Amino acid sequence: MNVDAREAVLCRRIGLSGGTGRRRVMDSRLVLGTMMLPTVLLATNCLVQFEEDPPVCGDGVVSSGEECDDSNLDPGDGCDSGCQMEPGWQCESQPSTCSAICGDGRLVDTEDCDGEAMRATNCDAVGLGAGELGCLADCRFDVSACERQPECGNGIVEPGEECDDQNTTSGDGCSSACHVETGWRCQGEPADCSPVCGDGRCLFEAGEGLVSCPEDCRVVAITAGDLHTCALIVDGSAWCWGRNVDGQLGDDSTTDRKTPVPVSAIENVEDVSAGSDHTCALVVDGSAWCWGGNYYGDVGDGSTTARHTAVEVSGLHNVRAISAGQMWTCSALADGSAWCWGWNDHGQLGDGSTTARHSPVQVSGVDNIQAISAGGNHTCALIVDGSAWCWGRNNHGQLGDGSHMDRYNPSDVSNLDNVRTISAGGDHTCALRDDGSVWCWGRNDHG
Repeated sequence: MNVDAREAVLCRRIGLSGGTGRRRVMDSRLVLGTMMLPTVLLATNCLVQFEEDPPVCGDGVVSSGEECDDSNLDPGDGCDSGCQMEPGWQCESQPSTCSAICGDGRLVDTEDCDGEAMRATNCDAVGLGAGELGCLADCRFDVSACERQPECGNGIVEPGEECDDQNTTSGDGCSSACHVETGWRCQGEPADCSPVCGDGRCLFEAGEGLVSCPEDCRVVAITAGDLHTCALIVDGSAWCWGRNVDGQLGDDSTTDRKTPVPVSAIENVEDVSAGSDHTCALVVDGSAWCWGGNYYGDVGDGSTTARHTAVEVSGLHNVRAISAGQMWTCSALADGSAWCWGWNDHGQLGDGSTTARHSPVQVSGVDNIQAISAGGNHTCALIVDGSAWCWGRNNHGQLGDGSHMDRYNPSDVSNLDNVRTISAGGDHTCALRDDGSVWCWGRNDHG
């Protein structure tokens, strides 16, 4: 896939379109922030719009009306030319990975047999001499009754073998018994094996002999919280590691993790944002999900109970961006509105109060929002017209309105226009303008 095509796919995944003609949003897929304060993740060279793009079969994104999308229009691989699952197959993730359903009695290309459905019934038909073939539980031929047994290590994938890489060494993807090892994919003769995305090995052990990863293992975004980090994988899964005392890693535990673990109970993730001790994600269908610390309603499920797996944020639909702050969260919706929930001691939720909210409340006094960033005790938003607005704590001038007064409603940042992106830090804020210049305001005692 070329760069322009890849950018177009990424744009579609967050509901934007690629191209020229209106103001662009900069590439901020690698999150820049301070401490627990990531910026909003947006794809490169996307045009801001609030309409749904029609589904495009073959783009690797499972859209409305599609059962699968494996980045091609070829039938016979489980996902047909109309992006519907073919009989006898199951498909998951995006781009879709399809596999035969073993045990349904339907014989498909990758199976030797399935129950009573057999490609052959005698050993001679597969070159193993006299005897009758059986069918194993994994839909491979049972060749134990054949006169001649397969020769593992000869580079030829014979009946009863899943792979053969011309050796009988385990640990390279094809085991000493010529079976594919867990976490690997093997193809061809002799077998060429490579690690498979899903067990974390190809993502995080590149320095330990795994020199390449399949395309579906690419990390497309990363976000750092206070003491934990999360990554978004191109297949729509989220992985986190670090401190986990409040369940902010989302693996249904409170055990700190020194290596990445997959977030439970969520898939088809488009965007992920790590706060101080909680994490939130945007899903393909426009819903928002959070997990971790919930002291002030940070998770947005109407409670203050810590969540160790992802739970859906109450009452939000058509979410286009999400940003987790210190102990609160804000989101931007497709209609240009912003909604926030959680801690609100300095008005960082923007609803005109300092009352903590356990469910989302709408930010008042501003609309046409295209991006949002939650900081230490303040929040900032980028508007379609290129202006920037901030609200919340302002003791160091981090709102940029020329004062040191906290604002419970959005306040226009002074003397700033043509903003491309904005990021709220602990006690300061920075913005990038269309001309490439960077402007900052707020606390500056460390430069």
